[in-house]
Amino acid sequence: MEHYDIFISYRKEGGRQYARILQLALMQRGYRVFLDYDELTDGIFSEKIRAAITAAPVFMLVLSRGAMARCVNADDWVRREITLAVEQGKHIVPVNPDGEADGFPEGMPDYLRDAIGSHQYSDIHFGQTLGVTIDLMIKNRLEKTLGKRSADGHVDTDGEAAKALLLKEEAARRRAKRYRVMVAVALIAVVLATCGYVAYRYIDNMEIAEMRSDMEKRYKDFGLYLNTDLSREQLLTIDKILYNMSEVKADTLWVSQTETTVEEWNRMQSSEVSAQGSELPITEVSHGEIYINYILPLQDMTNVMFDLPTEEEWILFSLQSAVDTVHCPLQTVLHPADGLQGEVPNAYDLYDLGGNVSEWTNSPSADDEESYVVCGGNYKDMSEGAAARQNVKPDHKDATIGFRLVIRKNYE
Repeated sequence: MEHYDIFISYRKEGGRQYARILQLALMQRGYRVFLDYDELTDGIFSEKIRAAITAAPVFMLVLSRGAMARCVNADDWVRREITLAVEQGKHIVPVNPDGEADGFPEGMPDYLRDAIGSHQYSDIHFGQTLGVTIDLMIKNRLEKTLGKRSADGHVDTDGEAAKALLLKEEAARRRAKRYRVMVAVALIAVVLATCGYVAYRYIDNMEIAEMRSDMEKRYKDFGLYLNTDLSREQLLTIDKILYNMSEVKADTLWVSQTETTVEEWNRMQSSEVSAQGSELPITEVSHGEIYINYILPLQDMTNVMFDLPTEEEWILFSLQSAVDTVHCPLQTVLHPADGLQGEVPNAYDLYDLGGNVSEWTNSPSADDEESYVVCGGNYKDMSEGAAARQNVKPDHKDATIGFRLVIRKNYE
């Protein structure tokens, strides 16, 4: 049985984010913490949960608003966790997050009220004083039971920084899960191929139809409606493109986290894709080629309003915040547009705005009506970074100029 110091119990409606930040802060300070990320529902009490509570000396309860409301029901999951902790004599630490604790409902058993109410609440503030209140709770409530621990590495003291880190970790988990699913589907396809061409084609078509249906459900907010004649590779590429979109203006404007790659360009045109250089940004394409060979066909395939950004939009999403800054390591060669090259994304989780390749916009130049504005620095000239601008003729092709996509919805 794996050993834990702390078991965190929470109500997923309103308490999930608090619980995750608590787990992160405590683990950064040297404690082993169990937190179930799954959406817990009433039903058979999980043996995993039972074992984790048994293994942890401290039972921490997040009292977010309404957390105790359903504890009047005998089969409520949070009530079961508290009951087991009481039966096993755990050290109970109630946490009042941002002052949201709102008491107990009528009909809640007295033993639960006594078990929680007899302990002083630990007030945790999930803003700028997160670290201070966490450390105070550790000193007053945890060290007597668990002893002192020392941090090994980075420690977040600000709630917003902790949230940002959790968002990045969650995105990495989703990408890893998606990758495993894709690998599993590919393995199944290989096995089915041995059953005969006809059976394989039938099953393959069914899987593509299911993939298409699943994508339309997942990206319904974009108004996605996929053509029925798209190949598996095209669907996977569209999935990748949509998955990497970051919201810049709520329900209005989304921007690709990375520049469009050679692989994406070739996949959407059913061209051969070489493994070498496939993740590099596509360059040597003119303004007209981008629309004729990529954006307009992509719109037709998906019913989604893909486009190049305007100069004003580029300025908007290239702005930096005090927390997230753009960092582009000095490079003299093109590098993959995958967000894995050591850069730190900006506040909108966008990469390479000040380097790698300059990017086409769809804004005509105010100085030369026959040219379009190209934004951002590139691997040959990063002196101005994201603030760089140049006027380029629409038929010009250059090894330092690529593009990234945006999606507009209800945009004026």
